[in-house]
Parts: sequence; C-alpha cells; structure tokens
Amino acid sequence: MRALLVACALVLLSTGCGPRDVQTPDAPLGAWQGTLSWRGERTPLSLEVSRAGESLAVLVSAPALGVSRLDAGALAFTPPRVRFTIPDSSGPIAFEGWLRRGVMVGALASTSLIAERNPSRLPLVTLSRVRPRHPLPFPREAGSDSFPPPPPAPERSIGAWLRSRAGALPPGAR
Repeated sequence: MRALLVACALVLLSTGCGPRDVQTPDAPLGAWQGTLSWRGERTPLSLEVSRAGESLAVLVSAPALGVSRLDAGALAFTPPRVRFTIPDSSGPIAFEGWLRRGVMVGALASTSLIAERNPSRLPLVTLSRVRPRHPLPFPREAGSDSFPPPPPAPERSIGAWLRSRAGALPPGAR
C-alpha cells in the first residue's frame, strides 16, 4: 500500500501543477494593464497588442505621463520571450521580457537613459491580461463607473519619467 501511495505521489509531482502553458503565436494579442516600477516609484502602464498582417503591433499608454496609444511598432514573440521598442526623443527604449499564463514581465533598457549594468536594477514592467467584463444585466447609470483622471505629471514621456528618476538614489546606493 505504501509503495502505491509513493508511486501516485511521484506521478502527481512529475506532471506539474496545473495545466501546461501552451503558447500560440497569438498569445500576446489583447489588452494588458500593469505598472512600470523603478527606484521605489510606480506608474500605470498598458499595452494593446493587435495583429498587423503577419506580425504583431503594440500601442503603449501611460495615462499619468500623458502617453496615449504610442505606436511601439512590432512585437517579437518567440515563446515565452517578448520584445518591442518604445520610441522616445532621447533614443529608443527596449522592452525585453517573457509571457506566461496571462502575465507579461520584463525590463526596460536604453543606453541613453539607464547606465545600470545589473539587470535586476533596470525598470521593471509587470502586466496582466485584461479580461473582458461581462455585460451587466441592467442599464448602467451615466458616469457611475468613471474615475477622476490621474493628476498631471511633469514628465510627458516614458523616457522623461525614467530620466527624472535616474538621479533618485545617491551614487553609493546603486
């Protein structure tokens, strides 16, 4: 009996927890919401990934920074790796990360903005797939789900936000 229990436990452990994460080329498609975090500060960030012919196109939004549907060009997806580049006035900002089970996580890097050599200290982006909401069974009152707009930020781009935080820590704290 003990041998049977041990064999069952080994079979369960070898199959992993939960279903396999099968990723198709369309896995990144859809809306993504999350945050851009760096040096103790966070700002909301969202992506819209859509099909553009044979490739995937990305639109980036950061409402608190005044960035709305900025065209980031093509998204490269080689499961589970995700890559795209955000245009900025001081040079492109590259996102490199991975996608797994409805979560996209990665880091931003730019030679003109970030002089970090340690990848664990780069700006972190964490996004979750936005699931469509079910329609309400009753009419919604006008303005019932509206939130006040975020306060305006002095930065007007993702690059400006990163540059303003580049000097946030004293040199010895890096």
